[in-house]
Amino acid sequence: MAEEDSRQRPRGAPDRDPRGSAGEQNMTTSSTIFEAAGLNLAVVLDRVGGDTGLLREITQIFLEEYPALMGEVRAAVKEANSTRLERAAHSLKGSVSNFGADSVTSAAYALEVIGRTRQMESAPDALVRLETGFRQLHPALLAIANGQG
Repeated sequence: MAEEDSRQRPRGAPDRDPRGSAGEQNMTTSSTIFEAAGLNLAVVLDRVGGDTGLLREITQIFLEEYPALMGEVRAAVKEANSTRLERAAHSLKGSVSNFGADSVTSAAYALEVIGRTRQMESAPDALVRLETGFRQLHPALLAIANGQG
């Protein structure tokens, strides 16, 4: 069959469609999602020893659990509860750091410090930064959880 395909191609034509395969296009889309989220998939895979199954599992667990942590952070900011903010932001920071999402990890850390130092007046702006980071990160996490990473 491959022989037949090569005979139908004009001499000098590429061996494959220059637009790439569906898998390559999917990977390009996924790569764009990872770049927008600030994720380096190679680094993330290295953290789990290259085990994509483990990475999917960790990601699925995180996707199930992080909304509750975000709810804790939001409630702490709304209540101006510095102790609660420090604890919730610290937990979130530790979990999200597994994915090498530096901007989101940094935003969670900023909220942790705000809670620790009791400077709650800057918490709402820091929360906006964290929420923005998660809006960018979420599609990349979904892609990993669905095996597209």
